[in-house]
Amino acid sequence: MELSELWDVKHTCKYVLHNGYKAVTLQFPDDLLADAPLIADNVQSHLRARGSDAKVYTLADTSYNPLSVDEVAAAHVNADCIIHYGYASLNPVSRTPALCVLPKLQLDVQQCALWVAEQLAGSEWHTRAAQAGQRQAGSSQCAVICCDQGYLHLLPQLQEAMLLAYQGPLQLIVAQTAACELEPQHRIGKAGASSSVGNGTQQQQHHQTVAASNSSTAYESQTCCQAPQQQPQQCCAHTACSSDAARHTTAGSPQEPRHCADSNSQQPEQSTTTAAPGGGVNTDSIQPPIGGLVWQLPSSCDPDNKPLMVWLGPPDSPALTHLQLTHSTHLWLLLDPATLAVRHGLAHELDRLLRRRYYLVERARGATMIGLLVGTLGAAGYLQALQALRKLAAQV
Repeated sequence: MELSELWDVKHTCKYVLHNGYKAVTLQFPDDLLADAPLIADNVQSHLRARGSDAKVYTLADTSYNPLSVDEVAAAHVNADCIIHYGYASLNPVSRTPALCVLPKLQLDVQQCALWVAEQLAGSEWHTRAAQAGQRQAGSSQCAVICCDQGYLHLLPQLQEAMLLAYQGPLQLIVAQTAACELEPQHRIGKAGASSSVGNGTQQQQHHQTVAASNSSTAYESQTCCQAPQQQPQQCCAHTACSSDAARHTTAGSPQEPRHCADSNSQQPEQSTTTAAPGGGVNTDSIQPPIGGLVWQLPSSCDPDNKPLMVWLGPPDSPALTHLQLTHSTHLWLLLDPATLAVRHGLAHELDRLLRRRYYLVERARGATMIGLLVGTLGAAGYLQALQALRKLAAQV
């Protein structure tokens, strides 16, 4: 794969030209700094070929957190936007618009789907789901499939292949990537009427301000895949399924997407949801993505059982760490397509991290003075987080 294709140079230039940006900063993690000059030259030459006078800068200093957009470093050149390369947290930004260009790893989609289906069919959760399905009509056991960001460019094909390969009772929910085009909150309202070059701006508006039924982008929150012999394909309209439901249906006539108005996953406690026209969901506030992924459990999932979490990717991925720290009480199945390694439960380092976290929580409860250190490069919402922490500290 050529460098320009690997790092989406054409789409990056469309993003810059569409928004009229003049000062463009490119942010690379340390392991990609060797490719930074070639990518920067490629972007600059493409922009000039299209008549743009935009100037490209490379943020060459080591980032405090390579997963986050470095708004502080970009402010040194009064950047209009930031192009973030590599793995990303995809958390909202506070001041500077950003485009996240995710890595692209190679994968044999068909072989991977067959291998994942084989692991699911041979697992104890498959047996539990079959037994539970016989006892409880109208509810199903769910499995959330979370892919490493390097495989997300193949997610539509992988999702369809897994649906065909797995014919069991587990209802598969494929987590989708969050918006890759990040807009500061104060700019979303102003740009609400404008269209995006790609999918990201519409996604960002959807996750923060727009009703789910109005969204038509390709990757927003999740896709629900049900084995065809159990019941017809069902998808949540809160996601990309609504546009692709017909081609993902494997048996019978095309099914109308089912609109899911409730969720057990990523809705924050303080958010309020109301029914939207057409059966969708209006969400006043959406929790930031976890490990760069978002999903929503459909109402058909058994409320008495937490879903099985399936990780598809390397065991040392930062996204997996974030996901397992957040959902440490769930059952986990870790699958690495590169090595065909299979592991049940939490990753090796998670037990130690969790024990340390619990220890520090107990220490904080007994403290007479608490200092709050903000480790952020400008992620939106950190001031609200500080206020919430101050309230909690006052209650101790």
